[in-house]
Amino acid sequence: MSIPIPVLKEFLDEPLVVERVKLEAFLTVALGARNCALLIVPADLPGGEKLAIETEESCRDAYLSAVRETDPQRKMELVRIFTEARREAFARIALDSPEYLALTRWARMLGLRAVANERLPTTWEVYLLNGWRTRWRLNRLMETRVHLLRGEKKPPPDRVNLILFPEEFSPEYTRRFGELLGYPRCCIERFIQDRAGATSVEERAADQIKRLKREGKDPEPYSYPLTDFFPCYPTCPEAKKWGESMHRTLAQVLPEAGEHYRKLLYTNSLLVEQYPEVIRMHREKLQSLRL
Repeated sequence: MSIPIPVLKEFLDEPLVVERVKLEAFLTVALGARNCALLIVPADLPGGEKLAIETEESCRDAYLSAVRETDPQRKMELVRIFTEARREAFARIALDSPEYLALTRWARMLGLRAVANERLPTTWEVYLLNGWRTRWRLNRLMETRVHLLRGEKKPPPDRVNLILFPEEFSPEYTRRFGELLGYPRCCIERFIQDRAGATSVEERAADQIKRLKREGKDPEPYSYPLTDFFPCYPTCPEAKKWGESMHRTLAQVLPEAGEHYRKLLYTNSLLVEQYPEVIRMHREKLQSLRL
């Protein structure tokens, strides 16, 4: 699909879509730099943290009722009620928000398929993709995940509390997931290695940047082409090649998009360096809402 330049410029000016989401997800897929991108709702919406907090606060009473209940059977029922309350609140607050509606509207305008999938009661995945073959690969991957979540493959007993999503312990699933999103093979394999060794990917990636800087060197900006992508090493040549390719595609079609993307690369590497602390603060903030 050939997208008119005026439409692309209008999209770049859209205030209801985060800039990094425009560049890293929508435009890289719409312009053919990769076949699929993943968004997390509400995190990838403008004011996503505010939407998440509002959702949790609206379910505070249901949460407290479940926590305070001592009868096991009654507690299970109250947990179910709390879960459904979170799901309803998420639909009302996040999915009906102008920000989410703008996301789905622009997917249509740019000729993309937006495939939404509930990950948790208050978290949705939205895959932006091109072509029926990519949709078929995504469908197969989701089928595999369902089997894994049903217990056909489980994390080792001594690591069950270390990860929220047990399918990440499946090397086959992880490879197919990474390939779908266009990740370099070496970075996928390092992720698998980290999971097998119960290593925090975020802490490993942050430590690599810090060690590199202590040696008086800087990470390669193009090795951080996506906000939540963790290269196998801060100067990974395959990740760099991938980032350069996406930058080139954006710059050729819309120079201002290429320039904005180039600046975003430095922000991405800085975020990876700070990621463990960011995650800790985010968890503490959400937990405080329920105390």
